[in-house]
Amino acid sequence: MLKRGPPTIRVVDCGDCYMAIEGCHRLIAAAELGIAPILNVLSQEDLVEVDSLETDLFPLGETYTARKIAATYRGGHNPVLTINPDGTLTIVVSKLSDEE
Repeated sequence: MLKRGPPTIRVVDCGDCYMAIEGCHRLIAAAELGIAPILNVLSQEDLVEVDSLETDLFPLGETYTARKIAATYRGGHNPVLTINPDGTLTIVVSKLSDEE
């Protein structure tokens, strides 16, 4: 990240928060390095091809709304971060350490 620049992460605008649908590990790394990621903000009705995600929660070749994907990913196993005024992230809760 220090060499290639900030990561671009797709997030869904859920009204009261953004829900990342990819790149949780990249978001944690960006937060730890103080790098502001580039957020590609999707509306809940935007369509997302499952093949573009690194997941086994959906069958390959399918397309779902961003709302459906965000709802499936939502849960206590995902990290919680806040976006600071300068665009950097602060880790509030990191659940990834249990899985790594």
